[in-house]
Amino acid sequence: AREQVLPIYQQFDGLVSAIFVGSASRNLQGAYSDVDMVIYWEDRFPEDSIRQGAIETAGGVIGEIGDTSEGETDPALQSRGEAFYLYGDRHTGAKIDVTHKTIKSAERLIQDVVSRHTINRIKLSIIHSMQRGITLYGETWMDGCREQIGQECPLEIADALIRQNIKFNPIWVFDMFADRPDLILDLRYRLQLVEQMLMILVGLNRLYPPHYFKHLNALIEELAIKPENLTSRIQQILQSEPANAKQVAFTLGDEVYDLLAQHRPAIEVGSAREFFHFPRPKHDQSPLVKG
Repeated sequence: AREQVLPIYQQFDGLVSAIFVGSASRNLQGAYSDVDMVIYWEDRFPEDSIRQGAIETAGGVIGEIGDTSEGETDPALQSRGEAFYLYGDRHTGAKIDVTHKTIKSAERLIQDVVSRHTINRIKLSIIHSMQRGITLYGETWMDGCREQIGQECPLEIADALIRQNIKFNPIWVFDMFADRPDLILDLRYRLQLVEQMLMILVGLNRLYPPHYFKHLNALIEELAIKPENLTSRIQQILQSEPANAKQVAFTLGDEVYDLLAQHRPAIEVGSAREFFHFPRPKHDQSPLVKG
């Protein structure tokens, strides 16, 4: 990133800072990982055609280039970027993903989160990356951004994330899938439940959430407040037969509610817990059917 990619962009005026983000920046890369970078510019970045020419001159093969924000109208989320390959083409080369943003856009995003307490998941995940990225260029500006961001997310955001995720679907749904196999819905329900639990724990720990819950072990290591054996229990919920998954989910869900009641007593958990515990009867056991 520093020696092969950054020099492609250093030839242009207006470069303010560049950070190396993603799995590889945290030593969590695998055989299929990309090199991910975000580059910040003074007021505008070089045109797509100019960047493409510089990449090709450096031996890169362009895969995609253009708007990476999909027509986003919010200035804080607007960006352009490219995916290209070094040491080969898309079949053989190392993939490089570069996102370009202006410092005005980045500063607007930080203010949206830190001062206006937006809970836009994309904005929060960008802050998450800025906190953890490796600065390749422009340390002074990036250090200033990180100072504004701080170590913890604002309590207003943490509590909003918790309240958004506090109501788990009732535990009897596991019985339904045991009785009526429906694999896709079953997996979707389990994944939703696990992600809600993780988001509550992220809020309790005052962390900015990632866009996706990748590298689960690394995320869980960051959590100071968490149930014991969290990784293995999540794996059981996602991979076990419904009866076992139900028991693990029921116990883990209650422990998450207990931690919430202990550390954020201002957030009422009683009604959510009652809904989670609700034992819906089977139709052949209901008074209507019996009658």
